[in-house]
Amino acid sequence: MLESAVDQHHLTIRLFWAAVQRFRPPLGWAVLGGTLFLMLLPAIAIREAQWIDLRRVRVDLEWVGVLSLLFGWWTVSRVQVWGMTSNRLRLGWVFGLLLWSGLGTVTISQVLVHWIPGPLDLWRAAMADDLFSLISGMEADMSSLLWRYEDWLQGVQGGGAYQDDFVFLSFFAVVLWLLGGATALLALSTRNGLLIGLPALWVLATFLFYGHQGRTIILLGFATALLLHVLLDQQRLERSWTRDGADYSSALLMDRMLSVAGATALIIALAALFPNIVVRPIAYRIYRTMTPVYDSVDEVTERMFPDLKGGRRGLGRLGSGLPNRFLLEGGTELSRIEVMRVSTNYPFGFAAELREEPPRLYMRRGTFVNYDGRGWENTGNDRDASFSANRAWRAEEEWPGRVAFIQRVRLTAPTAMLPAAGEPAQVRMDYELERRSPDDLVSVWSRSGPVDRFDVISYIPALSVEELRALPVWGEAHPLPAEMAVHLEIPDTVTQSTRALAARLAAEQSSPFAIAAAIEAYLRRLPYNLDVPGPPPGVDVAHFFLFDLQQGYCDYYATAFSVLARLNGLPTRFATGYIGGYWDLDSEEWTITEAEAHSWPEVYFPEIGWVPFEPTAGRPSLQRQGLSRRSQERPLTARPPEPEEVMQEGLAWNWQMLFWLLPLLVVLYVVWSWLEHRPQDPWLGLLAWGRRIGRPYATHETELEYGQGLAAHVTVYETEPERRRRLAGNVTGLTAALSEGRYGRGPGRASALTRAGHFWRAIRRDSRRLPW
Repeated sequence: MLESAVDQHHLTIRLFWAAVQRFRPPLGWAVLGGTLFLMLLPAIAIREAQWIDLRRVRVDLEWVGVLSLLFGWWTVSRVQVWGMTSNRLRLGWVFGLLLWSGLGTVTISQVLVHWIPGPLDLWRAAMADDLFSLISGMEADMSSLLWRYEDWLQGVQGGGAYQDDFVFLSFFAVVLWLLGGATALLALSTRNGLLIGLPALWVLATFLFYGHQGRTIILLGFATALLLHVLLDQQRLERSWTRDGADYSSALLMDRMLSVAGATALIIALAALFPNIVVRPIAYRIYRTMTPVYDSVDEVTERMFPDLKGGRRGLGRLGSGLPNRFLLEGGTELSRIEVMRVSTNYPFGFAAELREEPPRLYMRRGTFVNYDGRGWENTGNDRDASFSANRAWRAEEEWPGRVAFIQRVRLTAPTAMLPAAGEPAQVRMDYELERRSPDDLVSVWSRSGPVDRFDVISYIPALSVEELRALPVWGEAHPLPAEMAVHLEIPDTVTQSTRALAARLAAEQSSPFAIAAAIEAYLRRLPYNLDVPGPPPGVDVAHFFLFDLQQGYCDYYATAFSVLARLNGLPTRFATGYIGGYWDLDSEEWTITEAEAHSWPEVYFPEIGWVPFEPTAGRPSLQRQGLSRRSQERPLTARPPEPEEVMQEGLAWNWQMLFWLLPLLVVLYVVWSWLEHRPQDPWLGLLAWGRRIGRPYATHETELEYGQGLAAHVTVYETEPERRRRLAGNVTGLTAALSEGRYGRGPGRASALTRAGHFWRAIRRDSRRLPW
């Protein structure tokens, strides 16, 4: 019985291997497996990016990439086989493209809405004699999907669509399907691993560029592309060696794999240790050239999919509308997406020796002025001034009632828009200002393009509540500058209810600051809640928040405050950025995540300028400290610290360096390939190698005699039996081919010289590992 089980076991194994050989795909199972893994990475990346919650919509995009590659692989291979036996190759490609596109439509729709019933559903419908209901359900599922597309398209044409996750997933599924087809076509037509991995790596690099995630995944993709390149190159070499009769070792593939693994580890180590090398003139020119493209992509994305979560703003675009609406139903994952770390020399002298937490920072990204009832935007702004590093754009005396301090900012994702607390006055890199007027800053930009760290000197208000209450009103004695009138504009969408509330809150208040404080106190009584809907079409945001919802998040609070303040004659702007975060007592720095994205209003007062307010109930009240209340242990000065006072930091992992090294790797690969395949005289190369290893050519020897003598010399000094046999056989094979090429007759002489070249390359590969 045991013998029978063993025989059956062996029979099963034989059948399995027979099936493996029978259905072996072109290029082999290893290459197909590598490309399948490569196609899984973009789908995994979109899941890791958490732009939308895939678990909630129950969509498995991984199937799209895998099936696209398999269908594309089968289609291309069938067309290639059919083209070898038919003259209608172009017709075959057209038919194959149509078939592959049809399969893509069916697959994508099935992954999204599961409209094709499974075997169990078919069995139940057949047993119940209810196939008509099954067909009606399939039709309903497809109709609902088409209705979503139509409804979403109408929203886009109307100026902005609502967020529909299924539409976004449909777009990405189409990209995945095209990606799988392109990968299969490149695999079977070029047989070059680096070209095969190019489409997937491009998508992964896009994720890395636009978001905070994807670094590990793109490294896996890069390593897989290198693996495929080695496998396919080894197949090409083995075919040529077999065709020419050259001897080679089956262990050569493993040696090459280890070499590639070592080179990849070296690149990653260099990326970790070397500083980021930036040729600023080139980087600046590229950035300025590509900025219109980046802005267009962001505008289209925001119009089509306004509520995508995650690191959409990695490029540093301010956007429009309600800039932090992604916080709605954002979930706890936002607190895991780190945006920046900020360390400061906060000027009010909090007791560092007592390890107290300093007041929270408001890291402003930009400001808005135009409110249209639906949200905020800026029009007509441009970067109107450029400044060199360490040069202040405004004199110190032009910041009355304020104090200077430094922030060192380390960003997780590079950005060209530089967030800063207070009023940024000086950046320690070349920078540009976007302004509406000399005293109305929109944002600060890096001149060299996206950066991941910078130092900035800002001025923050240093007035107590009593000093702020004493500020005068805008009037004849203190006329409001003409360029600030835009901050008093109110659209027609503002309702009478909102106007009445503004008048009631300002009643009996004695100063502009008192009016603003009353509005702030009223709004802070409304509950903070992220589980609220967006404003309905045609409804003013401020009215919707104040009278319908009476609860909401920061965009609602800041909008309502700005409208109520403007109705009372207070010039107000809408600011957006980040607040506070987690204070690390050991490193003495703030860690700020996407969960700390925030909006707040800023009011323009006579003599002092812009002052922030905090009407959002879910955030701590602002701590207003005047110059008279500063710590006596650390005297307050309006002068910024000198550059050497800036805190030092250690080495950090620099992933951008990896991409700077990629062009160098390509150049090295091209040079190596040229050296490997450059035209060489095998006989001269063999003579030089023989002299180097101690067996020079004697003038009385023929080619065959020298080959036999050199082979015998190799067998004496080479200790590894397999390599000794291989080297000896290749040496004698080379000299025999040379002899035939020189003294033979007929057309075989040219092919003999070609074989000699292959023998010589095989010898060179083995001789690199010899101790000679």
